[in-house]
Amino acid sequence: MNSRRIRPALVLGLLAACGKSADVAVAPAPTSRPTSNARAPVHLRNDWRASVSMQRADSLILTLPDGSRQLQRIARMAHFTVEVGTNNSFSATLDSISLSPAADAAAAQAIGTRWNGRVTGAGRIEGLQISRSSFLGDDLTRSVRSMIPPVPFEGLAVGTTWTDTTSGSVQVELFRTSERRVRRWSTAERTQRGGVTVYPVRVREDFEQVGKGSQSGREMTMTAQGSRTGYYYLTADGRVDGAVLQDSVAQFITIPMSRQTVPTMRYGKTTLHFASSPRGERP
Repeated sequence: MNSRRIRPALVLGLLAACGKSADVAVAPAPTSRPTSNARAPVHLRNDWRASVSMQRADSLILTLPDGSRQLQRIARMAHFTVEVGTNNSFSATLDSISLSPAADAAAAQAIGTRWNGRVTGAGRIEGLQISRSSFLGDDLTRSVRSMIPPVPFEGLAVGTTWTDTTSGSVQVELFRTSERRVRRWSTAERTQRGGVTVYPVRVREDFEQVGKGSQSGREMTMTAQGSRTGYYYLTADGRVDGAVLQDSVAQFITIPMSRQTVPTMRYGKTTLHFASSPRGERP
């Protein structure tokens, strides 16, 4: 791997698929198809609080104009306080975050950022608003939106399958993009995880993005295709206990003026752990 660094404008663009989301339209509520052996359905619980830790590691492989490759690794550990009210209100507050490579100023600016929205009957977090904009806070918005899986109105049980889609205009780093995501879900047999009985809920997500941006007067275009696979773990009383998610994204950034294109592959793993309690009690 070549260790030379490419221009900062291009590096920023290569952190795609994690940026600030806005104006996202959702498809009709997901419908499920349970098997005849399904147990009593599990519905998402409201009126709870959780301390949520998020560990994320990304590897980016950039192909430079001379054909050589450059590897970049990015890691972060973030802690949130998440609350869901009796009226299905949703809030998440960033309590702390550490980054590698270190970016102390960006971390300090983001700590205390609060996201507010609502959990729908189908388990989606909608109307998500961020209290203040910052590079890192905006980058965490999609992670916050992905903390809760979209459980169907009728609940889930072993063997339940469903699909949901989102589409709309999304900010991804320097680029304003049109995005479409399709997620396919299925529920596996109950199992033990850390001494807790949970339902593993598998997700397979495919998405594509097309957008434009500019920096220092230079116009740029971006296209990306990616996938996410992994599991959320739900308790029998409808709380999220954790999640393990893996991403693979192929992205192309082009500067039309110079006809320069930077192909990139990004591989990432995100682990979420929830320490939950009823509202009014600290986890």
